[in-house]
Amino acid sequence: MKRIMAVVLLLTFSLQSVVHVPAQAFTLDIWIDRGCGAEYHVGDMLKVHWEVSHPCEITVWEIKPDGYKRKLTSQPIISIQGGHGSSGWTIREEHGYGRRAIYAQATSQYGSDSDECEFYVVEEEPPDADGDGVTDDQDNCYNPDCHIVDSKGCPEDSDNDGVNDCDDDCPYDKGSSSNDGCPESPSDRDNDGVTDDQDNCYNPGCSIVDSRGCPKDSDSDGLDDCEDDCPTEYGEKSNDGCPTTSTTSTPSTPASPTTPESSDLPLLLILLPVIAIPAIGVPLLLRRRQGGRTVPSDRTRIYDDDTRIY
Repeated sequence: MKRIMAVVLLLTFSLQSVVHVPAQAFTLDIWIDRGCGAEYHVGDMLKVHWEVSHPCEITVWEIKPDGYKRKLTSQPIISIQGGHGSSGWTIREEHGYGRRAIYAQATSQYGSDSDECEFYVVEEEPPDADGDGVTDDQDNCYNPDCHIVDSKGCPEDSDNDGVNDCDDDCPYDKGSSSNDGCPESPSDRDNDGVTDDQDNCYNPGCSIVDSRGCPKDSDSDGLDDCEDDCPTEYGEKSNDGCPTTSTTSTPSTPASPTTPESSDLPLLLILLPVIAIPAIGVPLLLRRRQGGRTVPSDRTRIYDDDTRIY
């Protein structure tokens, strides 16, 4: 029995020595100095960085815009201890503009891995020292403070007033340099809103004026509106242009002395016959009485028996 146990233990130790315990997985990472996806110009230096987990051999290619792969090194790069490494190459024009990529592949006794990082080669813009959008080879004016320029790089003057648009407060209205490129306003010395060439009255203290610049007198009371406290009511100068009373009275029309009031008419109709009867009747009565008698003259004598003797 003891012999059997010894054989089992021997076999166990033998198997453990034969079984291989795998090491950590092999990895490769690459990037470029400006970051994947960056832009470069012809003549720029492109620096490629890599990180490997174990000692290995690295082969690096450049993938051109047409898809062709070109080796950047004639021999593989050997990383003795693993870890970080880098190498640089100059970008050439003959390899074309557009999308390119760095492709790397590494192999080691622990395995292999690959990685890729793209970048773009673009045409370099011609220099423009003053930043006005016109390249130096076409720019006739160096004006870093003005970017409103013509095709020759010189400041625009849209209204042709001698003040360029960058300094012109009225770039589309012809003006003068003394007024920041804006038209000069006609003078109005008394500030009444009527320019001096149309103003017939200089009155700096009054701006209520007519089209000729003269003070208005709306109520025609001889006092202009600027000094009239009642500019729309006819008044007296002594009362600052206002009427002498606070309320305006309507002149009374004198009543006709012979015109009877309508309320007296019934009384007149009653009194009229009373007055008319005596006025007419008395003279008639007297006339009738006198008609039956002869007024005695100096030649007539009247006796007791009423006999008339002539």
